[in-house]
Amino acid sequence: LVGNIGKPVLEFLAEDNAEKLYVMEISSYQLEDFTGNPDMAVMLSFFPEHMDYHGGEEPYYQAKLNLARQIKEGGILIFNQGSEILKNHLEDLMPALEKKAVQIIPYNNDLNSRLIEVEGEWALEIDGDILFRESDLLIKGKHNLENLLAVAEVARQFQIDWKIFAKVAKEFQPLEHRLELVGKFKGIFFYNDAISTTPESTMAALDALHKNHIATLIVGGMDRGYHFEKLIEKMAEVKVENLILLPDTGKKIAKLIKTKNDYQPNLIECSNLEECVKKALEMTSAGQVCLLSCAAPSYNLFKNFEERGKLFKEAVRKLGQ
Repeated sequence: LVGNIGKPVLEFLAEDNAEKLYVMEISSYQLEDFTGNPDMAVMLSFFPEHMDYHGGEEPYYQAKLNLARQIKEGGILIFNQGSEILKNHLEDLMPALEKKAVQIIPYNNDLNSRLIEVEGEWALEIDGDILFRESDLLIKGKHNLENLLAVAEVARQFQIDWKIFAKVAKEFQPLEHRLELVGKFKGIFFYNDAISTTPESTMAALDALHKNHIATLIVGGMDRGYHFEKLIEKMAEVKVENLILLPDTGKKIAKLIKTKNDYQPNLIECSNLEECVKKALEMTSAGQVCLLSCAAPSYNLFKNFEERGKLFKEAVRKLGQ
């Protein structure tokens, strides 16, 4: 397992052999001039990111599509049919992929794998059988179950038994800074979702935790020109009461909210995470959730999202005693 997860690919090539299988996570920056010819490509979803680097949404999407363009002859493309933007962009590539005899496998559809609601919670269904529900997992959120549908299709290609797949999925520990439960402090549940650097990822976090009553949300970061209207609609839908705002996009979000008569949460502007946590402790009731999920990159105040998450956890543990 190599790539952007923190293990550089080049470190492993010296011990390469024909029996090794590399699973690579690749960024849009790397994909922009990618010529790798993978045996299998897995595409999860499309939503706007890194627009300052790529110069707009469409160049960003086209960089990501290089993964599909470069699949080797007779290779496999697994993609999320539930992502309309991804599906629409792949349509133009289908003739070229079919010419290369690429096997195209959609997931998150009614054919072979999908999510269904069972007694008020999401469940993963493969070939008509329910493998597990969200409550069976340590990771939370519909988006994470959709990602597991992709993993299931990869597992199918390697003839991995569904019982093994389900066991591993149920035991998988959430990664640091990804909807990470920091703990319960003064009766408040603090979650660290510092990796959320876009409005869409924060919306997914709100969906994942909304049943737990998210009373306080900490948002804001570097301004990359994102649109926050849909995120504000999601905040209103899940009834976020307190919005703690960091520079620079915090002011932008506050300005948008002030124009909406139907949703008026408490707006608190802070300049650092210690201030944010102090305010969260004052304004959040016992049994409720305070979520750090910034909907923007971290680089205006922090070295990276990891530092943002680390400092948030330190502030919670220090001030929550």
